[in-house]
Formats: sequence, structure tokens, C-alpha cells
Amino acid sequence: MRILLCTPQLILESGGISRILIRLADELRTLGHEAQILGPVEMGCEPEYIGGSPGAAYARALRAHLVAHASDFDVVEYDHEHLPFPRGDFPAPPLFVARSVLLVQHFESIRIPASRTLRALAGTIVHGRERARVLRDRIAIADTTLRNADLVNLANPIDRDVVVRRGIDPSRVAVIPYALASEVRAALGAATSAAPPPDPVVAFIGTFDYRKGATSFGPMLEHLAHTVPNARLRLLGCKGLFVDEQAIRSFFPRSLQSRVEIVMTFPREKLPELLADCSVGVFPSYLESFGLGVLEMMSAHLPVVAFDAPGPPVMVPQELLVAPGDAKKMASVVSGLLVDRERLERERARARAIAETFTWEGVARLTLSAYEAGRSARLRPSPSSPRKA
Repeated sequence: MRILLCTPQLILESGGISRILIRLADELRTLGHEAQILGPVEMGCEPEYIGGSPGAAYARALRAHLVAHASDFDVVEYDHEHLPFPRGDFPAPPLFVARSVLLVQHFESIRIPASRTLRALAGTIVHGRERARVLRDRIAIADTTLRNADLVNLANPIDRDVVVRRGIDPSRVAVIPYALASEVRAALGAATSAAPPPDPVVAFIGTFDYRKGATSFGPMLEHLAHTVPNARLRLLGCKGLFVDEQAIRSFFPRSLQSRVEIVMTFPREKLPELLADCSVGVFPSYLESFGLGVLEMMSAHLPVVAFDAPGPPVMVPQELLVAPGDAKKMASVVSGLLVDRERLERERARARAIAETFTWEGVARLTLSAYEAGRSARLRPSPSSPRKA
């Protein structure tokens, strides 16, 4: 099978969607298929990073490229925000697959707490209507892109429920999670064990921003300190919305700031070392496609307490999920693990066992099965099609 994977971002190992597509393409090739990744630079245009723009220039460039070249492939994948054109504009034979790595339609209903400073409130007053208009435009473009796809590729069941409610035929939706490279998973497992470390260190992997729960970390640590006075928090890979440590520390009570270790960036090979003395993970994100940081922590034997929001429930056991925004409950579940070392050891072993089931070989095989089913469905005549005599 000849497969083209399109991304609106630069093709970098460090990038979210790029890292996913690179690993998937590698595994597809290992299984004997041709897989090519097409970024904006490869099409001769500058990359557009989605934030305030619906990416119209990139969408037009992608459309032109696929009109000319899609027939060279059996499958063409692209981002769910970037191909809002009729399916009839493109060659008929390839399977056209819309992939979401962060379903924009969620922003219509999921409210993400942000800063309540005067500056932030002023920004909302001045720019609120324009931001709402941009979001409506993005959602409309994504809806159109999904309706015109032959297949929709999502990473979690909550995403599937959302697109089905918006009119997408469930038979055209595949739910396929992500994974970690085998060497990464092995290194994380080798550096840790089910036996809990002596000190209660709580880890988080991810950028420190509002979507990932920036406003929840302070209250969570404050509640946790009441039951586990010596608990510490280690934030890994925080650089993003905030570019200096002091800005991040300001989200925590002054009395607890010394208990927060902030690692803005780190080489990926250092992650096993950074997690080796951690006991538990937290992930207070309001919205993910999957949550690779969760899987990294679980691969290092860390049970992860997460918000019951799109993404993490794919791998986090139900009893470790709490309602989005409930920092007090998150602290309670974390403390319950930290004070009961026998239970913590069981949960650490279970976390690692669950993480072992998420492999790129498995992801690639599920992806190929979805492609094959989608191509077969397109070849079947519809019930209303006239029969040949």
C-alpha cells in the first residue's frame, strides 16, 4: 500500500503530530508498505501553526498538491482542519482520511479555566468576539473537512462520539490510539520498578498551559500537602506558553513554591533519569487527543491520576480519573496512593503492564486494517445504486 501522511507542521522528532507520524511511517515501512510524510516545506510553502488562524493558505496549497499528486497513492491522510473542499475535487481512487490530533470541535463545549488577572480580563473584553469568530470559522472548516473524508481517524472514543453527533457516519470513523517507541518504553521501564521510591515525588510531563491544567496544579499541591506534608511536584517539559520558571511558580502558593521543581526543557534520553525517583504522575489536562505524557509516566511505573477528559481515559484506569477541574479530588486520589505503599506498588505494576500494550506495531496494524476496511467500503455499491443486467 502506498500511503501519504500530510502535516501542517514542520517534520521534527520533537513535534507532537510530527513525532506521531514519523513513528507510524517507520512502522508501516517495517510492515512492507510505502509511507511518505508531506509537510508544508516539502510543498514549497511556509508552515502555519494553528492557533488563531484556520490555515487557509496551507489548505489551498494542500488542495493543489493533492489534485496533482493524490493519484500516486492508495491512501492520503491529512489534518481534520485543513481540507475543507468537496471530495469530488480530488482523484477518486485513493482513500482520503482526515486525522485529528486535537479535535477542534471540543473547544465549543469544553471550558478551559484561564488566568483571572486584570490583563487577561482586559484581553477577553477587547478580543473576545474576534476569538469566538475565529473559533467558529475553524470549527466550520473542520466540520466540512470531516464530512468530505472517506474515513476519519481519531485517537479516543470521546472524539468519536463528538463527530458522530455532528453527523459523521460511525462506520466511517476509526479509533486508533498512539504509542511509544519500543526503545523509549524499554528505557523507562529499566530505570524504574514497581517498588515505590522512598520519597513522595509527583511528576507531570507536558507544557505548562491552561489547557493542560495550569490553574489546577497549585490547589492540587496545596490539598496534597495537608495529608502528605513532604510531597514534592516535578514539572517536566514546561516551556511553552510560559518561558521562565518564575511565571510558572506564581501559580503556586508562596509557602509551597520551594516544593516545585521545574524542568523547562530536557533531552528525551534524560526522561528515564528524571522519572526514576518519582512515585505517582498527575495529568490535569482538559483536552487531549491521547496524552503521550501519560503513557511515558505509566511506562516508568507511575500510576497517573488524570482528569476524566478526552484522551487519558484510553489508558488510565477509571478509579484514577477525576472530574475535570476537581483539584481537591485529584489530591485525594494521589495521597491515597502515596500513603498506602502496598497499593502503590500494585498500581505501579499495573501502570507498566497497561503501557506495554501500546506499541507502534499494534497501532500500525490497526491503521492498516482501518485503511483496508475503508477502501473496501468505497468499492461496494450503495444500496441505491442500479444493478447491472
